[in-house]
Amino acid sequence: MRKFSLTRRQMLVVAHDLFATAAAVVVSFYVRFEAAGWESRLDGLMPILPGFVLWAGCVVFPLRSSIVLLTVSMMVFMLLVPYAEASEQTILQRVVPYHRQGRVFGFAQSVEQAASPLTAFLIAPITEFFVIPFMTDGAGARVIGPWFGTGADRGMALVFMATGVIGLVVTGLALVSRPYRRLSEAYKGLLPATQ
Repeated sequence: MRKFSLTRRQMLVVAHDLFATAAAVVVSFYVRFEAAGWESRLDGLMPILPGFVLWAGCVVFPLRSSIVLLTVSMMVFMLLVPYAEASEQTILQRVVPYHRQGRVFGFAQSVEQAASPLTAFLIAPITEFFVIPFMTDGAGARVIGPWFGTGADRGMALVFMATGVIGLVVTGLALVSRPYRRLSEAYKGLLPATQ
């Protein structure tokens, strides 16, 4: 089994690319909404920003079989999840009328609880029966195996990376969706005016 490893120069390139991507997102956001629009959309961006970082971490930590990379990624994950949950709760408590909050929170909790069986009964068999063989001795091992690595661990890493990419795309689509814009406008209308 061939392991994936990065040289110091390659790690520098990866760090540069991550920084350049983050800078491109911020600059394009600024240019799209101009200076005044930037400040007005910043309140709506902050609650969704942890989602981008969490999904990006899901893409980055499986790049290499490294306990250090996994530990750092999980530390960032554990630091950001409470912020993401708190911002979600704050927005829902401010925007949703008090007499409807029970139904909204109940529905949100049901959706979150549905994710666990979905993972156990759908993603696990797909990983075990398709992705791991694909990365062990299948076409994946031949095509991306030389630079990504082969074996069961690299198959699971591929699933994590695919999940992260899908999460980034869905979060990006949510950011430009009409319901998100309406929620952002409603929340912005409830914030105290700043001088």
